[in-house]
Amino acid sequence: MFCGHSSVVERLVANEKVEGSNPFARSIFKMFENIKQKYFKKNNQEKKTFFVKQSRVTVGEYTYGYKNLNIIEYGFGSDLYIGKFTSISPGVKIFLDYGGHNLDKVSLYPFGELYNEIFNGRLDDLNNRRNKGNVIIGNDVWIGLDVLILNGLTIGDGAVIGANSVVTKNVKPYEFVSGNPAKHIRFRFEKEIIDLLMKIKWWDLEEKTINKILPILQTKPDKKKLIETFNEIKDEIKNTL
Repeated sequence: MFCGHSSVVERLVANEKVEGSNPFARSIFKMFENIKQKYFKKNNQEKKTFFVKQSRVTVGEYTYGYKNLNIIEYGFGSDLYIGKFTSISPGVKIFLDYGGHNLDKVSLYPFGELYNEIFNGRLDDLNNRRNKGNVIIGNDVWIGLDVLILNGLTIGDGAVIGANSVVTKNVKPYEFVSGNPAKHIRFRFEKEIIDLLMKIKWWDLEEKTINKILPILQTKPDKKKLIETFNEIKDEIKNTL
């Protein structure tokens, strides 16, 4: 929306640094930067649904980085659901189709997929597909740089996936996984803390309530404070169920 205009202004400002002061260019550049920031924030605040070929993609409020996703879908894919307040780094790839080749067959080549008019194998290819279902990514998840997530997996709330990982199995809530294939590194918190966080489900609360408990969310978890927080807002939690 703003890329073309802002890039022109950016060039003006870049030239100005060499050629001398240009207050007009600076003011225009600042104006477009403010507009882009407002647009970016507003766009992330809303729940979004769109399609990639046959697959429905749903993205929760305040999640960012979804625009840079490389969603791989060959026309028979499942759907992708991403929760709220999730952080997606650049280079993340998600398979919404099996995306592999059947290792049990003599040939790995997809004859009917690519050259059905020559090789009569389309029906056989369809019958042998191994689509494992939807990909579900929870709330408050952090997905690192260049991660690959395979078809049919669930990434739990609060999970962390290390950069360059290949995720081949489900990831539990508040689990940290990394590697190729991604393996369990540790849980972010002890079980009692995780259980409390899964009861609170802060991402489903109204914005005013999130603001109220923000100091708790931005510090290391304390069991006593989390219990107090849960008791203070339990009526509001019930309203989100």
